[in-house]
Amino acid sequence: MNLETIEQKAKQNDAFRTGMVTNEGHRLIITSSVEELRKQKPESFKELIRLVMAYDSFDEETDPDHEAGVVIVDGQSYLFNIEPHGEPGKTPFKLMTIMRSEEY
Repeated sequence: MNLETIEQKAKQNDAFRTGMVTNEGHRLIITSSVEELRKQKPESFKELIRLVMAYDSFDEETDPDHEAGVVIVDGQSYLFNIEPHGEPGKTPFKLMTIMRSEEY
């Protein structure tokens, strides 16, 4: 993959993550443990989303595409991961999953 393509992917992933863009068909999935956090500790869930959106500690050597990161909320480690998806003939989309780190 050339540098221009990597930079383009990083910009697209950043736009999705920072704005939680959904109008382009992108999707967000949270695991059942994150759903429980949303229900039982809504303020902590909001903080988790805020930290994912604000995340900018990417290692350009190991993650130049800005696809994944780890944030800590209430002493618990959470992982987010962005992956491209699509089928031939259909509009491609990105899927972001947020989960507790031990669920990975």
